[in-house]
Amino acid sequence: MKLNVQEILKSEFGYSDSLSNALINHGKIRTYAKGVRLGLQGEMHRQMMFILSGNLMLIRDNPDATEQLAGILSVGSPVNEACFYHEQPFNTHPYTLSEVTCLCLPPNEVHQLIRKNIEFNQAMACSLSKKLLAFSNLTFFGKERDKSAKVQKALFSLFQITRQSELPITKSQLASLLGMSRNTVSLALKECEELNAIRTCSGSIVLKDLRKLASEQPN
Repeated sequence: MKLNVQEILKSEFGYSDSLSNALINHGKIRTYAKGVRLGLQGEMHRQMMFILSGNLMLIRDNPDATEQLAGILSVGSPVNEACFYHEQPFNTHPYTLSEVTCLCLPPNEVHQLIRKNIEFNQAMACSLSKKLLAFSNLTFFGKERDKSAKVQKALFSLFQITRQSELPITKSQLASLLGMSRNTVSLALKECEELNAIRTCSGSIVLKDLRKLASEQPN
């Protein structure tokens, strides 16, 4: 199915006609198969991406040679914007959870928009602020001692990031994200299921009642 790129940029990203047209004119549409790594941690950026369909998983390589899930990005999210604004390499590597279609801008076009397009800079600042808040919440929730509350808050935070009621995340990946054992996460998810707040599926977690998950969220 052919994507209406301009409509997605307007409805999912909240961009104006002017900014949407500028991105379309400067970028190229690329589709990546499931299971593709789109960059390596420690590498400098090669492109800025705007997710039009599908989901990306952010993986961090730890010093002890283990991998940790750092987050999930979905439709309506730019990717790599921090690398361009802070001139720093990836601190994670994005990995496709499904087939993913992106609008991709090369570095020279991104730098031109940064220099000349105020709305582009405002949009990227807004995106970075939202991600910082969401991922800070995940870190904060990691300090929660009540295991069920910790998982519940993390699921709601992931909903705020992805805006999807079916999260493309496994129990093992959620455990990695929160620094918990898979068994502990499984028990916490079971409690959430008993509250009829979620349903666990193969490879995903369905959020059935956001009000119950949000009941313990900070103001």
